Amino acid sequence: MTSQGSRIRAGALDALAQVCADYDDFHGLSRKGGQKTGPAEPGDANAGRRHKQLTDGIDVWVLSLAGRALKKSDYLATMAKWHATTKEKYQNPTDLVQFLWELDQDNVRGTNRQFLHTTSYATIEKIDPYHRQTVVFMGAAVGDEPKPHRGEMAHAFSDYAMGRPPRFPDPRTKAHRHMSFYEWLEYHPICLGTPGIVGDAKYKNLDRVSYAIGDLAIATPAVGGGLEYVRNSNVASGVKPRRLNTSEFAPSGKGPKNAVAFVWNKNGTLLLHEHGGGFVHASAEQGHKVRCSGMLVATLGRVTVVTDQSGHYAPRQENTYDFLHWLKQSKCLSAAAHVEFEVAGSVVTEGSYRAIAFMKEAQKKHGAPFTF
Repeated sequence: MTSQGSRIRAGALDALAQVCADYDDFHGLSRKGGQKTGPAEPGDANAGRRHKQLTDGIDVWVLSLAGRALKKSDYLATMAKWHATTKEKYQNPTDLVQFLWELDQDNVRGTNRQFLHTTSYATIEKIDPYHRQTVVFMGAAVGDEPKPHRGEMAHAFSDYAMGRPPRFPDPRTKAHRHMSFYEWLEYHPICLGTPGIVGDAKYKNLDRVSYAIGDLAIATPAVGGGLEYVRNSNVASGVKPRRLNTSEFAPSGKGPKNAVAFVWNKNGTLLLHEHGGGFVHASAEQGHKVRCSGMLVATLGRVTVVTDQSGHYAPRQENTYDFLHWLKQSKCLSAAAHVEFEVAGSVVTEGSYRAIAFMKEAQKKHGAPFTF
């Protein structure tokens, strides 16, 4: 909803929650919090809790309604602030689709094209205050249908980008063509479905990622070579950095064995974190531009493997080239290191290469790496 519309609806929802609370007080009900009964749905994130049934007593439904009203009110308040402060291009359907399509064509930025902007689907995720995953790939041309990759949000966004109305009637008589994506969602089962009654559990328990991960590992070149690192949480307490062995990190959900996610930020700082558990590459810098990202493996401070596996930034091989050069100059790259590419680029096709051989090929095609 727009900022004003959200405030009106939020006020009505708060009033509804108060009516439910008054009902609860008057009847002296004891089942607080909308206690659930009935079997849980398969795949429900609240496994162990039991869903409401149509045969449940009215008290269960009244208390549930109060909780849902307050939750929705909070959501609308957050989205009202978003509508009041975000860029116009994120709210205008035509501008948003054009911007995302351009990102899919080329996401490099900077005078020397040395920075990476988040990819199109990662940008949708970044501007969403709730960071819901919308993994969708834009078409070859602006008017082409976006291709949903994973999740109901992706299918919803594809409908929105093509100007299709939501699945439920819009009381504002086809005004959906002028809605922001989040207004449009108000008339979609994602926002309207009640698991077990209307819609499906997938509408309620959507994948989310975090852009507030604080305990990153900060890796720096040690005197004499090799990387050492210290966690953010230990910096203030004076904990000394230790030699980087990525096998000491929790397992990541992608990359080779013992790999961790890395982000080489705009200032040239190397940030590391286990990939998964809500963390994605864009989490490290809250979706801001970076120099390079991917997965890496290190043993005794020397990097042995670097990959381009970062869907949130889609690094070019030139970015990997710059990163490898920095590692080599800092004496942090193993002589036997190799790089693995999932995507063909301007230097080599996809595959595995010795890092030194790749860098020589990259220098022939692109000249000296960018330095800062």
